[in-house]
Amino acid sequence: MDVETLWYEAAPYIYALAGVISLFFATSFSSAVPGLLLIAAAVTILCVRWVHRRKTAAQTKKAG
Repeated sequence: MDVETLWYEAAPYIYALAGVISLFFATSFSSAVPGLLLIAAAVTILCVRWVHRRKTAAQTKKAG
């Protein structure tokens, strides 16, 4: 497995972990915003991948 593939698969989980850690150490709302944005990015990436993979699997099943 190459580095790009490893990063592609791990990135949303790393973003979510960094967001949770950031929220844990946040002392005010303005310092919590980056953590919330990281978590939102992770959720967005995972949702887009899930939709794409379901669509690809359905097309593969339909073709085969």
